[in-house]
Formats: sequence, C-alpha cells, structure tokens
Amino acid sequence: MQFLLPVTLSLAGIAIATSCNADNCARAVTGTAKGAAQVASAKADCAAFLATTVTPSATTVFITTTITPAPTVIAKRAATVPVYASACSGTVRYSSACSCFGVVPSTFTAPTPTVTSIVTATATPPTCPGSTCDAGIENCQNNENCYCFTGASTSGFCGANAICASLKPCATDVECGGSSICAIGSCCVTDESVLPGVCLTATCDNPSAKLRFAARARRAVGGTAAYR
Repeated sequence: MQFLLPVTLSLAGIAIATSCNADNCARAVTGTAKGAAQVASAKADCAAFLATTVTPSATTVFITTTITPAPTVIAKRAATVPVYASACSGTVRYSSACSCFGVVPSTFTAPTPTVTSIVTATATPPTCPGSTCDAGIENCQNNENCYCFTGASTSGFCGANAICASLKPCATDVECGGSSICAIGSCCVTDESVLPGVCLTATCDNPSAKLRFAARARRAVGGTAAYR
C-alpha cells in the first residue's frame, strides 16, 4: 500500500501544499455540483490565492538620473480561504485542493513605482565688468545683442539689449521679476532720483533679428539700453 505524504512550503509567509489530497476539502473546492460557473469561479479563487505579487522598490528619478533598486517581495495578492471551502481547515488543505484543479503557485511582477524628485535650479547670469552709457557699454559673450550692463545689486551682468520704450523702469531687481535684472546707468532716460534703472533680460538670444529690429527702431524711439 502506498501513502501520499503531503509536501508543504511557505509562500510569502503562508503555508501551502504542493500535492492534491482528494478529501472533503478538495470536494468542496473542486466539486461540479453547483455548475460550470462555480467551477470557474473556484479556479479563479485558487489562482488568486496562490499568486504572489512582487512589487519592485520605487525608482527615484532625479531629472535625468534613474536609480533602479532590486525587486522586493511586498505581499500576496490574496490570503484568505473562500467561505464555500469551509471544509478546508487551513491554507495547507485549501492549497492542496487547488492543486487538484492543476492550479499551482505563480508570481506576478507589479509595475515599478516611480518617485519623481523635482530639483529647481536658479540660473546665475554670466557676470562681466559693468559699465554705464557715458563710459560706453561693451558687448559680451561674443553676441552682438548682448551687453555688459551695471546691475542695481551686482557690479555687472551680460544682458540682452532692448529698445528703451519697451523697458520697465526700476530701482531694484525685485521690481523686475523673473530672469530680469535692474540695470542702472543705461542709455535709457529715466527718473534717476526715483527709478534709476530699467529691467533687462539676463539672457541673450540669437542676435541677428533683434539687432536689425533695434537698429531700425532706435531712430524712431530714441535709442536702446546699450547705446543711443
């Protein structure tokens, strides 16, 4: 006479059996008396019970750098014995009954969670020896539309030249906002006792189109921040 010895193992902390024992538990789970729909439902319950979900550790993204840690087992998808399988005394007998269906333990890998770290960097405008209109404001960065102005809070900065009529008068950088800097001593006429400067962009774009526009416009409006 041969005896079938049940073999058990642990799945995410839950004891399960790997062999089919045709007992009352198995009959409660695999029985066909309640119809095909119940059989299909029971098989699905078994598959869910024996499925382990592996959720990888979160991936941290720092702008363009991605760090991917090794996967970590988080938890089983299901860990309870269905009510209709009350004849099963525990997870070992229930998993044994499921093996009668041919359902075996399986592992699913969940999508990797992503943690995005947003790093805000403040660009520092290039510096240069600032000058005033009376002394002559020179080009910088090898850009014909970029000039070395004197800032209200800095000795000098490379800024984009602009038509005076389009510029906002200022006394400090706070009044300019964004990436603009308050340039004092420019060639724009201002009320020096109240607002001695004008707000200029501290970055220089492609000069060709702007320079041609400024050359035409200064004759009509009286000048630009870098020259009259």
